[in-house]
Amino acid sequence: MKLKLKSQGYAPVLIFSESIRVFFERRDLELRQNAHRPILDKYHSNWIIDDDYFLIPTFYLKGDSAVVGNGRHRITLLLKHTKIFPIAFEGYKNVPNESQIDLYNKLVHCSLPKDYVYDFPDLEIDDLGEDIDMFHR
Repeated sequence: MKLKLKSQGYAPVLIFSESIRVFFERRDLELRQNAHRPILDKYHSNWIIDDDYFLIPTFYLKGDSAVVGNGRHRITLLLKHTKIFPIAFEGYKNVPNESQIDLYNKLVHCSLPKDYVYDFPDLEIDDLGEDIDMFHR
């Protein structure tokens, strides 16, 4: 399913799934809005905009940690289905030091142009219930 990226004004990048498993705060990833519900192999209809754009998740670097800005459910779902996927980098939450720049380079495969089209895994699109991200389009 080829879709353009909606990055909420942040820089879109490709990130390795394995890097998320290694470098993201596990507890932070588990704090998704609907954590009481299982992750289904479906996209939430709120993540697809005008049948043309995918609202990609975001992350930022704080201290020596990578933290999800929004999109924990999307990250968890994409981790199951692909080895690399688009995510938006919100930036550093402090003046970056050498270890943060090194962490960024370990996480990010490459920067993406804003008009990039990504071939997302073919999964069903469904209304999965309440989704806070519908307010962040």
